[in-house]
Amino acid sequence: MKKVLCALILTVCLAAPGFSQMRMNGWGRAVWVPLFYDYKNDELRSTVQASYGDQPDFEFAFSASSTNIGVDVGVIVNAVQFNQIGNAKVWWKPGPDFKLHIGLGRVSTLRGKVDSSTGGYAYARGRITQLTEPNGKNEPIVMISDGDGIFSRFNLSKMGVILEITPRFAPGLFIGAALAPEYTLNSGLKAEDVYKGIHAAIGYEINDFCHLRFGYIGGGSTDPAGKVGNAAQNWDFSYDRRLEAAFALSMIPGLLVDIGVKLSREEHPGILEQPGFSLENPLYIALGIMYTGIDKFKLGFAIDGHFAGNAKVSKGDRVTSAPQVAFNIYPSYSFDFCDVGADFSYGMQLGDEEGLNDKKALGFGLYGQKNYGHGNFRIGFYANAPMNESQEWGMSIPAWITYSF
Repeated sequence: MKKVLCALILTVCLAAPGFSQMRMNGWGRAVWVPLFYDYKNDELRSTVQASYGDQPDFEFAFSASSTNIGVDVGVIVNAVQFNQIGNAKVWWKPGPDFKLHIGLGRVSTLRGKVDSSTGGYAYARGRITQLTEPNGKNEPIVMISDGDGIFSRFNLSKMGVILEITPRFAPGLFIGAALAPEYTLNSGLKAEDVYKGIHAAIGYEINDFCHLRFGYIGGGSTDPAGKVGNAAQNWDFSYDRRLEAAFALSMIPGLLVDIGVKLSREEHPGILEQPGFSLENPLYIALGIMYTGIDKFKLGFAIDGHFAGNAKVSKGDRVTSAPQVAFNIYPSYSFDFCDVGADFSYGMQLGDEEGLNDKKALGFGLYGQKNYGHGNFRIGFYANAPMNESQEWGMSIPAWITYSF
């Protein structure tokens, strides 16, 4: 069905003379790792991967529009298949105050403003090589997140609708909602479950001063199969009923600060029998800071944490808290010939008073990057230190190409 949908929308884009404009853009990253250390087998290996997945990942986006109606299509290309759709929607905008999207896609207006890290944390902890034990076994589960960790954008991974309201009488005000009624195509979900799973949010931004945001995400159906009715699929606890709030401060030249809080209203033990993944009613806090006040120098800082939740442990029926926190510092400096940067990440999970389930993770690295118009080439060295009993030293030398046009 996705093949048919993709072909249909592309045909409309290319064939309809009524569209006043059409454009194409794309983004992609491919990673070659000439060497990484396989500590399990005490061997040096090499691979080709993406910084956050198993293969190089690319997305080509097509859009066409007239004054009031348009289409957006994003085709994801990877080593397994060509026709995976990440964005495929039709939109209607009768005026400047309202916009309706129908299909797959995302709206990032309220999303967190500071993306953390340089991507090196994934390499430092051996994530791409899949040679570390599963999360929670020998390291903290919490990871430094991207902007969605601060405040969730509207992000439909199932067919649905997104509504945008931007009143002319209140510049800077944004009201939005997303609903995901598709379970299996055309069968739908019960209306009650669809509207329970609504993702609704409001934001007010004053340019060069601040941006305030509040959101609610419903839990969708109580039937696990019906959880797809949840309209937000972009957070670790993506099926939770939760409240979100975020505040960004931009009034100081060269300094951007964005902090977000998420409070889960759901109990969901047993997603995985590991502390953290089986958290009940966790409080999640994320902070991102970007400083650019010194010429050619950037300093990024991010901290994420889960607090106040309960977690099941392998100690009978005992339930204990398992707070987690991770932070990342990533400075960079632009020389005439290239950019040079560093990446330092540290995470920890605090178990009970006896130290059960205490875990730590430490990663660090250096890289050089050369920019070329709409893309860049980067090569670096990343390592992770043995912080827990089952960990050993690891290292990787990734080289990656990123493009955006």
